[in-house]
Amino acid sequence: MKATAPLMSKTAMCLLLIGCLTGAGILALPVQIGIAGLIPSLAGMLTLGACMLFSGMILAYEVADSHDDLFHYPTLFGRYLGSTGKWVAIGANALVIHGLMVAYLAGGAAVITRFLGRYNNLSFALLLFFMVLSAIIICGKRMIHRGSSILIIAMWALFGLILFISQKHVHLPRYASVDWKFFPFSLPVILTAYWYHGIIPNVCRHLEWSFKDTIKVMIVAVLVATLMYVAWVLAAIGVIPLSEGADSLTGAFRQNLPVTVPMQHVLGGKSFLITSLFALAALTTSYISMSLGAIGFHEDLLRHVIRKKRRELILAVSFLPSFFIALFFPNIFLKAINLVGGVGIAILYGILPCIIGIIRSRRDKRLWYFIACSASLLIFSALLCWQAMVEIGLFRPHV
Repeated sequence: MKATAPLMSKTAMCLLLIGCLTGAGILALPVQIGIAGLIPSLAGMLTLGACMLFSGMILAYEVADSHDDLFHYPTLFGRYLGSTGKWVAIGANALVIHGLMVAYLAGGAAVITRFLGRYNNLSFALLLFFMVLSAIIICGKRMIHRGSSILIIAMWALFGLILFISQKHVHLPRYASVDWKFFPFSLPVILTAYWYHGIIPNVCRHLEWSFKDTIKVMIVAVLVATLMYVAWVLAAIGVIPLSEGADSLTGAFRQNLPVTVPMQHVLGGKSFLITSLFALAALTTSYISMSLGAIGFHEDLLRHVIRKKRRELILAVSFLPSFFIALFFPNIFLKAINLVGGVGIAILYGILPCIIGIIRSRRDKRLWYFIACSASLLIFSALLCWQAMVEIGLFRPHV
């Protein structure tokens, strides 16, 4: 492994990671952790953010050690955990990909209908959003990369503008609200917000397989994203009422809406357009990047596992399942993100990497590494069990 990579490459990869971290997950984060309150929110973000960073380090070590341009996580898990581990990874990856694409489509349709003031046209808005994004993806990678860069810059500019506008509407007493009973329901969304592991192979490759440089870039990106999350949550809790009507945090939670929907009604005026554009920019960039990942995932799966090579079939299984799920269940934005975080991400980027870390720690006889991996494994496993019980109805939020 090379010791260092050029500063320009480090900066570019750091921005790439920050862009992944501050994608559409930022639209769901303030709703659920905002209901839990400021102190629980900070505790959850710091704890799970650290766990996700640690699991990312485990994967980064494996990627950098492989020097493989065609690195795939299912192959890695299969090497350590056999055929069962490989297929568990494939299933969890499919859940993450399609679950997030469903959430992005449903969130985009919700933003469009509320911006136009036509709440009954949700299916039409979803179809329109899907067709526009599909057309952009089909146009080619050059247009995608240029358009995504512009959208990311615009998203950050709009994000800063929203924070500036919201300062005038903050009510300080709202920061004192704490609901530890709701706190567990907010944890899967935090996992989704701190998900960036899918692009770690790309980062390692561009940093010339330097593990140290990859870790440095990951730490900086996670810290910057955390600061943005804290600022965003502070704005949401201070501006949006907790439970006063539909345009509140609990109202957004019950309706499965992005946080920008109640925020635009509270801020009013020109902020209505600004928050809508910010939400659409975040959802669009996230959907496009996830779509490219979906195509690559299904291409590898169909060509090398199922032995099917038709391009039309690859595109169909990459896009149509998430579209039809979102079409039949349009009010599913937060539910999809919870399922992805509490099940898919918890397994694929939490439990499985920690098991690999435990195996390597025993092989290398590193006690501290074994303890850290075991503690993280316990946390991710507890989250998976919790979300499974929520999904089957054993636990329901009281709000």
